Amino acid sequence: MTLTNAEKQARYRERHLDVDGEKVGVGLNLNAGTRAKMGRLGARPRLYNNRSVDEVVERAELRVTARLRSRALKANYDAE
Repeated sequence: MTLTNAEKQARYRERHLDVDGEKVGVGLNLNAGTRAKMGRLGARPRLYNNRSVDEVVERAELRVTARLRSRALKANYDAE
């Protein structure tokens, strides 16, 4: 039986997303220069694109939340 593209994509997502729900798929369009930079980062041993993005977002969150006062910080996390 031949699979449709939608069925192939569904199987791919099942294989590549964690069973425990720790990872989610994100579709986004990047500037070509940003994508090239990610490729260069990913070319380094043990530094993959998803790990690179995780690290960048973590650092950005730390920079932003470090400037927030307690009330604003609470509101930031309550918004989730």
